[in-house]
Amino acid sequence: MVWQLTKLSKTAFSAQESQLVARLLWRRYILRGSNFVQYLKDKFFIYDDAGRVNLLKVKDMLSTSYWASERSMDVIEKSVFHSECFSLYEKDNQIGFARVVTDYSTFGYIADVIVEPSYRGQGLGKWLVETVVNDPRWKGKFLLLATDDAHGLYQKHGFKQSPKLMGAS
Repeated sequence: MVWQLTKLSKTAFSAQESQLVARLLWRRYILRGSNFVQYLKDKFFIYDDAGRVNLLKVKDMLSTSYWASERSMDVIEKSVFHSECFSLYEKDNQIGFARVVTDYSTFGYIADVIVEPSYRGQGLGKWLVETVVNDPRWKGKFLLLATDDAHGLYQKHGFKQSPKLMGAS
């Protein structure tokens, strides 16, 4: 664990990000041990390891979204810290992200599903959603999400619109 953190902090992250990664890795180690999963498709990988989340890339991607364009780095860090995260990579370049907020017992809220614009149209968003939805940790749990523009994508994975859900901001 220490070697991995040292390697990451020397090669992939700034000093500030290294501190964030250290906190995320420690939280994941306490909660899950080292049971992280890596999914492979062609030259792309999805990691469910919070230590693989490149917070600067996630900030950049979310800044182009309609739902999180004004989200601060502090809020992004906290949201990653309190979620199960899925990072989509091509080699060492993070190109997608999704997270699940959950109580691990009854529900999971899928949030911040995003793929870099230059990688869209290759089925990577579909694969990311499929990976998140089919994660065994959510089996038997009520999954929900909110979207303004991707209803068709989520309907393919069993999501349905509901008049029962309400929200407040």
